[in-house]
Amino acid sequence: MLRFFARALCTCAAYNYRTGLGGANATMPFSVSDFDEFLRLLDEHPEWREQLRRRLLAEEFLRLPAQTQEVLESQRRLEAAVAALAEAQQRTEERLSLVEARLDRVEERLSRVETRVGDLVGDNLERRYRERAGAYFGRTFRRPTPVDLSDLRELLEQRLPTPAVDDVLIADLILRGRLATDGTEENYLLLEVSAVVDERDVERAVRRASLLRRAGLPTLAIVAGEDATAVAREAVTEQRVALLLDGSPQNWEAALAARREE
Repeated sequence: MLRFFARALCTCAAYNYRTGLGGANATMPFSVSDFDEFLRLLDEHPEWREQLRRRLLAEEFLRLPAQTQEVLESQRRLEAAVAALAEAQQRTEERLSLVEARLDRVEERLSRVETRVGDLVGDNLERRYRERAGAYFGRTFRRPTPVDLSDLRELLEQRLPTPAVDDVLIADLILRGRLATDGTEENYLLLEVSAVVDERDVERAVRRASLLRRAGLPTLAIVAGEDATAVAREAVTEQRVALLLDGSPQNWEAALAARREE
């Protein structure tokens, strides 16, 4: 580009001489050798180049290199900022992953604690129903008492397959008593007890009470607890199971009607 500017400058100089700057009719031919000599002089005197540029180029054009450098510096700073932001985002995501993992562990521990608390509450309720059976069930059954599981096993083993016997005997509580209305027929009460009764409690009570009925023992299926899920309440009605919520009996008439069916 510099050689182009030099050629242009020389052409302008030749023109000036031809038009009279060297005298009224003076002309000064500018040959190829003169041009080469001019370039040689520029090579020997680099400081002349800047002066030549300033003479030939507009001020805006001369500022382009500096402006281009500023743009490049701005771009480098922007790229560095974007890289720093991406790195910060990566660190944030890693920290969030750690937090999520910790929260998962906390939730898992809380779930185990809730399960243990529920088991403790269920065990306490089961013990209360066992020890105070007359208070909870005496209005419907005379002298309700816990069944001796050894005696019940001997009876069931004569009438049911071993897996069915084992299933019945792991029920939370089995009581025996006579209906208060006539006092002649002995009935069994099979309870599944949980802090919060759910559909699984209802399913177990129905299945195990059904096995006792198959063995020829009139049995009332009961689920008991401090509360019950909505699904469990629906299942109680559909399956005709008695519900004992915090000591208050529900759906007993339908459950009593089903105690003989099998």
